[in-house]
Amino acid sequence: MKSDGSPLKSNIGKTLKERINGLLNKEHDRRSDAKFQELLEEMNQYQQELDQKSQSLEKRAKELSALYKLIQYTEDRSVSSDSILQQVLSLIPSAWQYPEATGVRLHVGEKTGQTSNFKETPWMLTEESYTGDRLLAKVEVAYLEKRPEADEGPFFKEERNLLKAITTHLSRCLERRSMEEVRRESEENLRITLNSIGDAVIATDVKGAITRINPVAAQLTGWNPEDAAGRNLEEVFHIFNSVTGEPARSPVSKVIKTGEVVGLANHTKLVSKTGVEYQIADSGAPIRNGQGEITGVVLVFRDVTDAYQMHEMLKEREQGYRVMFENNPQPMWIYDLETLAFLKVNYAAINHYGYSEEEFCGMTIKDIRPEEDIPVLMESVRLGAQEYERTRGWRHFKKNGELIFVEITSHAVVFNKRPARHVLVTDVTERKQAEFRLELTQFGIDHAQVGVFQVEEDGTIIYANHYAAKSLGYSTEELIGSSLFTIAPPFNAKNFHKHREGIKSKKKRNTFISTHRRKDGTEFPVEVTVNYFQYKDKLLSFSFVKDVTEQQKAEKALRESENNYRLLVENQSDIVVKVDVEGRFLFVSPSYCRMFGKTEEELLGKTFMPLVHEEDQRSTAEAMKKLYKPPYRVSLEQRAMTKEGWKWLAWNDVALLNDEGKIVGIIGVGRDITEQKKAEADLLELKAQLEIQVDEKTKELQERVDELQRFYDATIEREFRIKELRDEIEKLKEKNA
Repeated sequence: MKSDGSPLKSNIGKTLKERINGLLNKEHDRRSDAKFQELLEEMNQYQQELDQKSQSLEKRAKELSALYKLIQYTEDRSVSSDSILQQVLSLIPSAWQYPEATGVRLHVGEKTGQTSNFKETPWMLTEESYTGDRLLAKVEVAYLEKRPEADEGPFFKEERNLLKAITTHLSRCLERRSMEEVRRESEENLRITLNSIGDAVIATDVKGAITRINPVAAQLTGWNPEDAAGRNLEEVFHIFNSVTGEPARSPVSKVIKTGEVVGLANHTKLVSKTGVEYQIADSGAPIRNGQGEITGVVLVFRDVTDAYQMHEMLKEREQGYRVMFENNPQPMWIYDLETLAFLKVNYAAINHYGYSEEEFCGMTIKDIRPEEDIPVLMESVRLGAQEYERTRGWRHFKKNGELIFVEITSHAVVFNKRPARHVLVTDVTERKQAEFRLELTQFGIDHAQVGVFQVEEDGTIIYANHYAAKSLGYSTEELIGSSLFTIAPPFNAKNFHKHREGIKSKKKRNTFISTHRRKDGTEFPVEVTVNYFQYKDKLLSFSFVKDVTEQQKAEKALRESENNYRLLVENQSDIVVKVDVEGRFLFVSPSYCRMFGKTEEELLGKTFMPLVHEEDQRSTAEAMKKLYKPPYRVSLEQRAMTKEGWKWLAWNDVALLNDEGKIVGIIGVGRDITEQKKAEADLLELKAQLEIQVDEKTKELQERVDELQRFYDATIEREFRIKELRDEIEKLKEKNA
């Protein structure tokens, strides 16, 4: 302990020794007794002060010893919470000034304990520790009998401070142990659950490093949990597209990016470490902490190889039947026996009858019969057909109104759990009806919902259907014989001939966009398809014209939507850039221009690397090499020179691939993380400062212990000197007597 500067404490020993030596060297006189008496009184006063200081030191040593033992008990993980409570109960009395008259009672969480001699008395100290409104610990110390008054009743203020320190440390320690126990139980329950479920489970952190893998996942991947832990998911979880054989992208990055549950594609296979292939179905979901922040991803998947193979086999068979049905050269369909509705038609039926599949499925078999044939049809349905039946003499109408004679072959089937019949149709219309069918075909063309023109090489219209005439506001008679240049402003005699020659030589596309003019002078956009047909020794030309006004409106709406998307990109707070493979800017968002204090013109065509801090350029280049490998994404951090100086930016880059799988550009989305970096640096600095303070406090405590030891040694030495001095005084008294 450091000296308090008292002259008595620092000089009394030396003074007494000098005075005694002086007395011994002088002759005895009448004043000797008085001098000896004065000397003895001073010695007694010194002895009392020395005893008080020794008692105070002993108390502080007891307190420090109690705290030290408490820390030892609580930091020893092998000691149970109940044992700690018992140790504290036995420890506290020894640290108080009257141990034999001291009783203790503890309340820590749900645990309670007390010394065998504890009872409530008028002489008690109580200390409580709370977290919020919850009581963590309560320690009561009682003197069993009255003791002399001190700072707080019979207790010293140091004992109050010691009790407060013990209570606080004890509550924090046991609270921490309780939380650790809850966490251990939670971890164990999670481990048991993961090991018990039948699905494979892999958990990763936000960087994709594996943190957990259950036995099913270990079996399917071929990795044991110890080897897999800490590895990147893609190193353990090798997935491919079953159809193309190309590597499949792991859902982890998408889960991290979107924060939503993500599933794999239907055709995904897992290749284990040993080369065994499994067809799997899986999903990835984010793992969030108590604050809702994503801390990782959990993948749940299962082996569906058998089910997948069965499904593929059934699918293959079904596809085979479907191909035979849909691509049969003869018309076929399936109809419902109760409603007579078409359920399924093949391409031949669609092509032969002129209806689309959607139109067929909105019709019944009555809709293709002449009205006068329907009673016969209904009677046949009422009587019921045989399992297999072949009949003749039916008449059908095509969509274009053409009446055909057909032969029907049918048999009973069940389709989509409904009784039905499968019908095969053979057109047996005699050649004598060829002329009639030609007229019907002409009728269909005239009333088709597309303009049909036949134009001579000089531009004269020699045929136009009804729809063509109606769409232009003319009659058919007015159009036939007129010039194409009247209704098609873009063409004249010169360029029309050149255009036709280009189509014939296939140097120009036979389908193009043009403009037609109505009789009233209004114009509208059209899509024209020109087809040349060789009929005997003559080359015929037919043009099919479609009004594309609505189509162009839709395209305009699409462009406006694209512009809106562009505005969304340009006005978001994050910075967005697009660069080519050389790092030259192809696009920069306004937010990027604002951050760097440059215009779009100043940036486009320039490379981004000069804006990156020299120390970060190499790591940036290395990170961007990962864009050339699946999953063609990379996240990186770098410093860049903005208009406000150097700033830390976090980038998420994705490569743009063409149809050949080559990178043609890179999209980067960045965010300013300067403040985050500063906060991380401040935390590191604070940690370093705390470590320094802990070292300093530890050193200071050690110095105080060393000082106590030195004082103790000095006290012992003084005791021996006092004893020698007393012996000399006694001898002197005997001599004087």
